[in-house]
Amino acid sequence: MSPLLTLIPLSVVCGVVSAMVFRRFMPADSRQTVNRILAHVMELRLFLDEPGLVLRAQRDLLRENVRLLGQLAVPVLITAPLFGLVVWQGDAVYGRAPLRAGESVVVTARVPGGSDAEIRLSAPPEIAVETPAVRVPRLREVSWRIRPSRPFRGELPLSGGAEWVDIPWPRASVLGFSWVAWFFGISAVCALLTRRVPMRTMAAVLAAALLAPGAKAADKTPVILISIDTLRADHLSAYGYTKLRTPNIDALAEKGTIYQRIDTQIPLTLPSHTSLMTSTYPFENQVEANGEGVPSGAVTLASVLQGGGYRTAAFIGSMILDRRYGLDKGFEFYDSPFEAAAGSMANPYSARVRRDASLVVRAAGQWIDKNRAEPFFAFIHFYDLHTPYTLPRVAGLMPNAAGYDAELQHVDDAIGRLHDMLVHDGVWDKALIILLADHGESLGDHGETSHGYFIYESTMHVPLLIHWPAGTAKAPERIAEPGGLIDVAPTVLDFLHVPQPPSFAGVSLLPGRGERTIYGESVYPRDTFGWASLRSLQAGNYKYIDAPKPELYDLAKDRSERVNLLPAQKDAARKLQLQLEALLKRPVIGGPSALPEVSRRTRELFGSLGYTAGGRQSARRLPVDPKDKITEQEAFESGLASLYSGRYPQAISGLGRVVARDADNLPALCALGEAHLRAGDAAQALKLWRQALERDPKNRVAADSIGEYWLSKKDYAQACRYIPAAAQCKTQ
Repeated sequence: MSPLLTLIPLSVVCGVVSAMVFRRFMPADSRQTVNRILAHVMELRLFLDEPGLVLRAQRDLLRENVRLLGQLAVPVLITAPLFGLVVWQGDAVYGRAPLRAGESVVVTARVPGGSDAEIRLSAPPEIAVETPAVRVPRLREVSWRIRPSRPFRGELPLSGGAEWVDIPWPRASVLGFSWVAWFFGISAVCALLTRRVPMRTMAAVLAAALLAPGAKAADKTPVILISIDTLRADHLSAYGYTKLRTPNIDALAEKGTIYQRIDTQIPLTLPSHTSLMTSTYPFENQVEANGEGVPSGAVTLASVLQGGGYRTAAFIGSMILDRRYGLDKGFEFYDSPFEAAAGSMANPYSARVRRDASLVVRAAGQWIDKNRAEPFFAFIHFYDLHTPYTLPRVAGLMPNAAGYDAELQHVDDAIGRLHDMLVHDGVWDKALIILLADHGESLGDHGETSHGYFIYESTMHVPLLIHWPAGTAKAPERIAEPGGLIDVAPTVLDFLHVPQPPSFAGVSLLPGRGERTIYGESVYPRDTFGWASLRSLQAGNYKYIDAPKPELYDLAKDRSERVNLLPAQKDAARKLQLQLEALLKRPVIGGPSALPEVSRRTRELFGSLGYTAGGRQSARRLPVDPKDKITEQEAFESGLASLYSGRYPQAISGLGRVVARDADNLPALCALGEAHLRAGDAAQALKLWRQALERDPKNRVAADSIGEYWLSKKDYAQACRYIPAAAQCKTQ
């Protein structure tokens, strides 16, 4: 019914315009002409026995018809192009139904003349591509057969320079009739109803019909959400940083608000963005590590706004947020152009896993310019602050303060270009613009170099700047009350006066919405090494960290978390501990999505960004406090950096020292095997992977590494012992 509802105003306009044109250009005696025609038709049967009279009646009837056609000529010539234009353009909007679930169709792309580039179809998860690309050089076409798992009406982006893609959309109908029948029927009814209405009244009705959709769209504030991955709040000049100026980011605070105490719920990219978009805790949505899938039943900010009539699009800076992980729910257009090529990754700075802020801004600016006349929600993600740093003078896999600030300057410049685009397009003053980060970067604080391991404020405290649309009631310039990224989506909906879904756990950050407790977690030490997980809860100025050796800090007096108050304030700690335990009893949401396959290739891509992927360690009988293992963790990350930057001797040396200190560190043992393999010592690599399997027979990283080695040697019997799901094993 929704297409019909949007078609009604268009039909009314065309009907009223037709009535006005015909009344203006039809002669006054046209009704007499019609009456004479009707009279002649009715009289013909009276003279059937008088041939002469019949011939004269037919002659008079023909003469009156010609006169009527002459009277109709001018108004018809005026209105025909209007109706023709509506039918021509409207068919693309109203005449297409979604592709039906379970039915296969063939889609075809046009290839540029003389191009031999490989054309790839970027199908979303709900689309199964059943055939490889079939190329017809003579016709300059490439075709695929696809099958949607659910009704689909989105876009199918192409890479390789294809000019367009042809999708055979089914014909749409509303209540059994095509949109054309509804259009002409409603137009005719409106024309008949308004034929006696005064012209001035008809002009007012026409103006109201034309302006109503625009007024409705104008009432909906455009929303732009900018996420700068790995941005520490205390490295922005708006938050008091003096070693670097970030004027373009700070500009959001002009006629806006700086939130001074916002924390992420988890210091990893995909889990943090999942909590941000779904307003749910990581333990609720079950996305607690990069590479996991967003639950199929999750409700996102994008899906809520899309249901409210917004156009939605996302522009992603890293494959960590690629559509394969399910964060594209609710986005009509999800721009994540990351396709991993086959084979091992020789270059850790490859654009296959990330793209520069300038390219993200360009893509976002083009889409916003195209959709600025409609209410829209744009999510823009920058990844430049995350290692590996790509600027030539600071390039490297390990974080450092100089490289970090240089990348931040680069992102600030990109934000400046985005600001100029929005001002030029007239969007800046009327949009709600939110800038935040998914997590920070330790840069050596508490002994941690990067992020994801500890949950101290160096990685948990993130910036939040909100630029309010012009005409908004004056908001405080700074707000010091604590909040979380989980509260951002409710804040957007609260500002837009859109009801919050029941699944949202956050609370609006607009003034007067009440106090909140702030949850944080890191399960990376548990899932990767089998050590203890870390969980925290903030209430007021106090922050409690639950660990084998728990901690309590007063963030108002000790923002760097140097003085553990727990021995002296056990009652305050116990109160927060009980609140934390109650919070963790919240049920999980929806059903889990099928996790993308974690192949050796995927592990390489994640490793090049400093992350581990694939396989979880079993928790040890006596949980180890991550604080006691920070030296080992740092040595492990340093070894990974050497491995994925091609410095194999250094990787073997560093990872070997980790394994020598802790033989149960299976991720280090597996990475050491990979380093030996790349250095040319396959026998030692196989030995180390087998040692990992002896300690943990369910370790998928070790099993897959051995299996993939034998696959490369075409020894399928050996390979199938370790990865029976491999395609070669299925065919034997």
